[in-house]
Amino acid sequence: MRLCHVNADRYGTDVYRLRCNAFNLQEQLNKMKSDSTSERDQLGWQMPMYAVLAAVIVFLPSLISSKTEVLYIFVIVPGLALISICVLIYAAVSRRLPTAMMVATFCVVSAVAFLYNFQIRTFTRWLLWSGQYKKEVLAEPTPVNGDLKHIEWDGWGWGGQDFSVFLVFDPTDSLSGPAQNDQLGKLNGIPCEVSYVRRMDSHWYIVFFDGYVDQSSWDSCR
Repeated sequence: MRLCHVNADRYGTDVYRLRCNAFNLQEQLNKMKSDSTSERDQLGWQMPMYAVLAAVIVFLPSLISSKTEVLYIFVIVPGLALISICVLIYAAVSRRLPTAMMVATFCVVSAVAFLYNFQIRTFTRWLLWSGQYKKEVLAEPTPVNGDLKHIEWDGWGWGGQDFSVFLVFDPTDSLSGPAQNDQLGKLNGIPCEVSYVRRMDSHWYIVFFDGYVDQSSWDSCR
């Protein structure tokens, strides 16, 4: 208010009041502009976070179970792609950069969740419930034909392009070599031809088969 006192001595009370009011108005406008900028900056940081959260929620069912794969391939992913394109066009025309950033972030996270669906699902399941899965495998009766104890772990596919995955307990770690060397084909303790082996933990592996194989048809490959 010091500027107002100086103007009062020079121009008189009326001019002082006018200039003081103008000064105060300018201060309020500057404060409002600063607050608006701060809120906009905060929103600019929050919108990508909202987009990440939305993508995780949308793809959470597929990260829990592979049974939703067909639904995501033919319905959800094409629908999301169409909606995203429309929103991006709207954001470009109306010059809404925060909206465009949010949609772009959503698309990137969704693409990662969709393309690396199996890897994320496997990591999450093993991290959270490996103890339970180990108990299920160890509770299986010991095969009399020398096969390794196993349970169904995962599987996906459609149109004749099926893949089956089993969790296997290997007490001698005989699968460690094939897991490291990407060895395919017939392996000890596994009747079907293996397309891929991945080590999960000491003595624990997941094995991949091309085609549909379930618990009851494990021996059908002999």
